[in-house]
Amino acid sequence: VATDLSSYASSTLEELRREAQRLPGILAVYSARDDLPILLHSKLVVSDNVRSLVGSANITGRGFGENLEAGVLLGGKQTSEITHVIAALRLSGLLVDAFTS
Repeated sequence: VATDLSSYASSTLEELRREAQRLPGILAVYSARDDLPILLHSKLVVSDNVRSLVGSANITGRGFGENLEAGVLLGGKQTSEITHVIAALRLSGLLVDAFTS
C-alpha cells in the first residue's frame, strides 16, 4: 500500500517518461498540481485529437499489461470535448505540465 501518493505519482511519471523516450512521436503529459488536496485519478490519452482513451489504467506496461483495468475508446466529438477540458484545466492552473517527450 502506497502511503505517500506524491512519491508514487512521481515514480509513475518517471517510468512513463522513460518509456516515452523509446517511442516515436510526441507525448505531452499533464498532472494535477501536487500542492492542492486534489486527486486526479482518471487517465486520459488523446491521440492526434482524433481518438481518446479514458480509463483507470496507469499509462505504464503494468497498467496496460498486468493489472485488471477498465477503459473506453472515444471518437472525434468526445475527443474534441476532452481536449477542450484539458486546455481549460491547464489555463486554470489546476492541471500542470509534467513533461513532453
